[in-house]
Amino acid sequence: MSKKDLPSHTISIVGFNGVGKSSLCKRLIYSHLDNYNNLGITTPDRKELLQNPWLYWGNVKHRRQDDKYEVLLHFIEQTELNDVGSRDNHETYIKRASAVTIKVDEKLTTNNTSFVSNTGDDYLSSNSFLSYPLLKRFPREFRVKSHVDAFICVYDLSGDDNLCSSQLQQSQFDLFLSLLNSLLKTKRPLLIVTTKNDIVYRQNIQVEVSSKFEQRLRNFLVNTTTLSTTDIQTHLPPILHTSSQENINIQSIYGILVKLCEQSSISNRKSSSNTSLLFQIPSYIDDLKQQEKLQQILIEDYRQLLIRHVLDFRDTTWLRFYQKWHQHIGVERFIETFGKKQAEIVYNERIENLKQSYTNTYKQKIIDQRLIKIIHLLTNEKNLLLSARNWNYLKSQMQKHPLYSSTVIKTSFTTLSNQYFDDSNLLKIPEEIFNSEEAKTKYDDYIRQQQLNTKRLQYSQEFFGLLDLFSNAGLIRYGQSTLDKDCV
Repeated sequence: MSKKDLPSHTISIVGFNGVGKSSLCKRLIYSHLDNYNNLGITTPDRKELLQNPWLYWGNVKHRRQDDKYEVLLHFIEQTELNDVGSRDNHETYIKRASAVTIKVDEKLTTNNTSFVSNTGDDYLSSNSFLSYPLLKRFPREFRVKSHVDAFICVYDLSGDDNLCSSQLQQSQFDLFLSLLNSLLKTKRPLLIVTTKNDIVYRQNIQVEVSSKFEQRLRNFLVNTTTLSTTDIQTHLPPILHTSSQENINIQSIYGILVKLCEQSSISNRKSSSNTSLLFQIPSYIDDLKQQEKLQQILIEDYRQLLIRHVLDFRDTTWLRFYQKWHQHIGVERFIETFGKKQAEIVYNERIENLKQSYTNTYKQKIIDQRLIKIIHLLTNEKNLLLSARNWNYLKSQMQKHPLYSSTVIKTSFTTLSNQYFDDSNLLKIPEEIFNSEEAKTKYDDYIRQQQLNTKRLQYSQEFFGLLDLFSNAGLIRYGQSTLDKDCV
């Protein structure tokens, strides 16, 4: 089904300056991490911004969990910037933000697309890069609605942490209650979204602060309505604790909004406020843990793909890998969650692991095949046990040999070809390998093994000498079992 044939809802996102409305809007429209990070919250033309009472961010197509049908959600932001400077700017904003009708500015619906992406709402425009989306428009193929179907009221939960003064906390909360009270009077579906939970979570006070916030809201309803304490929970608008930066609980917003809008269309309006019976609101901690598990799966899938398909660090680059595999589901999901830069970092880690494995394998191969031969060559000694020198002293002596410079070469190990390593008769060794701890270990092990072999030979000779002595004395006879009584 095309977008223009889908049922649609217009969602107004409201809240005072600094609560994180724009970051929330960005996350709702641009789930891809790179798009979220690259679209800044700056204003290229303040005059243009001040002339507009609201900003259109775009639309998202959401499929219900029961898979019955899809819904199109349009998101607008009611900015407070054009009220700054007025005497009663907070009251002005509350009145405008709680309006259920919206006036579509002409330039948002005309064909003037000088700052609008030609690819449509779902893509970033190079011209509007790092800009507020005020010049985005409702797509021409849609009939623009003149009313708001639901509200998202945003509250900055980090303003309630221990770092803020109690006076500042109360001031922010009082403003929020004034706005919330005005929104409740509209009788439109309402979702309360707290933002910046990642900040209070890092301070280990997220549960405490969020619970305190919810309790204060219940107290507010008790004091301003005739509802009993037991009825408050069923009439309280759903509260969702989120983090735009960490993308926690953002995806839950779509489903909650759709259910709220569906519920409001029921003819029996009395049941429209009983939201808690319709669905369960996911907690911030639960969604965070779920996200962490999902991220671990995505990381492992991406790493396994690299292990299977990136086998040689010398014949590939990140650009070539990305061009070939960027449409693979494992790569797509990893980049969407962690960003393209992080995908390149993990790719480079794989390349470094391959280099290290390659280095270790061929370094040991060269040492095993050539080191002892080269030592014999550069010391002119057939039996190293005669000297059994300290390794560092032995190296200093070998450096005096005229063939040293042509045998211990300064060429970088990683630039040598496989053919170089496969020729065991080639008596050349890179200097970095010759000076390595592995070379010293090989020399020490060789000396110990030779010493052990010498002792074994000595013991063997002594033993057979003793047998000859016993045989000559008639005490033993060669070839007879040692169990024979005549044998010693």
